[in-house]
Amino acid sequence: LFNYAKGKYLPEGEVTAAEKLERDVVTPSEVEIWTPEEAKKILDAADPDELPFFAISMFAGIRTREITLMDWSQVRPSDDPDESHIEIKAVGSKKQAGRRIVPILPALAAYLKAIKPPKTGRIVPNVNMTPRQFRIAANAGLKWKHNASRHSYGSYRMAEIKNAFHVAEEMGNTPAIVKKHYFQAVTKAEAARFWAIRPS
Repeated sequence: LFNYAKGKYLPEGEVTAAEKLERDVVTPSEVEIWTPEEAKKILDAADPDELPFFAISMFAGIRTREITLMDWSQVRPSDDPDESHIEIKAVGSKKQAGRRIVPILPALAAYLKAIKPPKTGRIVPNVNMTPRQFRIAANAGLKWKHNASRHSYGSYRMAEIKNAFHVAEEMGNTPAIVKKHYFQAVTKAEAARFWAIRPS
């Protein structure tokens, strides 16, 4: 309608008042991640019953809701790295997007090995982990960053393997989302430091 009125009633080439207005520049918001040093502080500050949640979130990129619905039977470490994985069931995935397999990478394997038994039943001590997340960050001398553990996984994983389709499958996202948020978010050197994190 605006273009119709402009073409019908304004002399050709004349700039309208609306077109003279400065347009807002909209830039995609950057996701927040933990630096390798911050990630280690978060993990060190976690209590023993909380460590599985933070380690899986950090080194497998699994959503908070998905972890709160998981039990230990879905965590399947193996001496064969190609077989070591976590199963995310369709009922627990976002919008029930479907079952997916997430690899247990060496950093996560080291933390899972350090976690003492029993490893049965639910992984998290409380479905509502928000208060614990804020408390752990405060104990680590940090401010909690929303979804930073999952975003850290996406960013450092992309820097490591540079394959948006692969990372999207692991995270239960689309390649477009992975590219938008995680492509060139960190350097390869930063990723190497992140994936070298091990229990103290």
